[in-house]
Amino acid sequence: MKTLVTIIDPAIASYCVEFRANQLEYAVRHGYWHHVGESLYWPDLAASFSKAAYIAGALENKENEIVIWADADVAFTNMTVD
Repeated sequence: MKTLVTIIDPAIASYCVEFRANQLEYAVRHGYWHHVGESLYWPDLAASFSKAAYIAGALENKENEIVIWADADVAFTNMTVD
Protein backbone atom coordinates (compact mmCIF):
# COMPACT_ATOMS: atom_id res chain seq x y z
CA MET A 1 0.00 0.00 0.00
CA LYS A 2 1.15 3.55 -0.80
CA THR A 3 -0.27 6.72 0.71
CA LEU A 4 -0.05 10.37 -0.31
CA VAL A 5 -0.83 12.65 2.64
CA THR A 6 -1.69 16.35 2.84
CA ILE A 7 -3.62 18.81 5.01
CA ILE A 8 -6.25 21.07 3.51
CA ASP A 9 -8.20 22.61 6.36
CA PRO A 10 -11.30 24.78 5.82
CA ALA A 11 -9.29 28.01 6.07
CA ILE A 12 -7.43 27.23 2.83
CA ALA A 13 -9.77 24.79 1.09
CA SER A 14 -11.10 27.31 -1.42
CA TYR A 15 -7.54 28.09 -2.55
CA CYS A 16 -6.60 24.42 -2.92
CA VAL A 17 -9.33 23.03 -5.18
CA GLU A 18 -7.03 22.63 -8.20
CA PHE A 19 -4.12 21.33 -6.09
CA ARG A 20 -6.35 18.74 -4.44
CA ALA A 21 -7.65 17.53 -7.80
CA ASN A 22 -4.11 17.35 -9.17
CA GLN A 23 -2.87 15.37 -6.18
CA LEU A 24 -5.82 12.99 -6.41
CA GLU A 25 -5.17 12.43 -10.11
CA TYR A 26 -1.52 11.63 -9.37
CA ALA A 27 -2.47 9.30 -6.50
CA VAL A 28 -5.02 7.36 -8.55
CA ARG A 29 -2.65 7.06 -11.51
CA HIS A 30 0.13 5.58 -9.36
CA GLY A 31 -1.91 3.48 -6.93
CA TYR A 32 -1.68 5.71 -3.86
CA TRP A 33 -4.40 6.21 -1.30
CA HIS A 34 -4.89 10.00 -1.12
CA HIS A 35 -5.40 10.98 2.51
CA VAL A 36 -6.44 14.61 3.00
CA GLY A 37 -6.47 15.84 6.58
CA GLU A 38 -9.29 18.34 6.80
CA SER A 39 -8.55 19.61 10.28
CA LEU A 40 -5.51 20.43 12.36
CA TYR A 41 -4.52 18.20 15.27
CA TRP A 42 -3.54 21.30 17.23
CA PRO A 43 -5.65 24.23 15.94
CA ASP A 44 -3.69 26.81 17.95
CA LEU A 45 -0.42 25.86 16.22
CA ALA A 46 0.75 26.20 12.63
CA ALA A 47 -0.28 23.43 10.23
CA SER A 48 3.34 22.25 10.11
CA PHE A 49 2.88 20.77 13.59
CA SER A 50 -0.15 18.77 12.45
CA LYS A 51 1.86 17.59 9.45
CA ALA A 52 3.99 15.44 11.75
CA ALA A 53 0.88 13.85 13.29
CA TYR A 54 -0.64 12.98 9.90
CA ILE A 55 2.63 11.48 8.68
CA ALA A 56 3.01 9.50 11.91
CA GLY A 57 -0.53 8.19 11.52
CA ALA A 58 0.20 6.98 8.00
CA LEU A 59 3.45 5.36 9.11
CA GLU A 60 1.68 3.55 11.96
CA ASN A 61 -0.33 1.65 9.36
CA LYS A 62 1.99 -1.31 8.78
CA GLU A 63 0.40 -1.91 5.36
CA ASN A 64 1.96 1.31 4.07
CA GLU A 65 5.21 0.59 2.28
CA ILE A 66 5.49 4.18 1.05
CA VAL A 67 4.22 7.41 2.62
CA ILE A 68 4.60 10.67 0.70
CA TRP A 69 3.83 14.09 2.10
CA ALA A 70 2.65 16.86 -0.23
CA ASP A 71 1.98 20.37 1.02
CA ALA A 72 -1.48 21.64 0.12
CA ASP A 73 -0.02 23.85 -2.61
CA VAL A 74 1.96 21.11 -4.36
CA ALA A 75 1.02 20.19 -7.92
CA PHE A 76 2.48 17.27 -9.81
CA THR A 77 3.59 18.34 -13.30
CA ASN A 78 4.75 15.03 -14.74
CA MET A 79 2.06 12.44 -14.14
CA THR A 80 4.11 9.71 -15.82
CA VAL A 81 6.75 9.55 -13.06
CA ASP A 82 6.03 7.81 -9.76
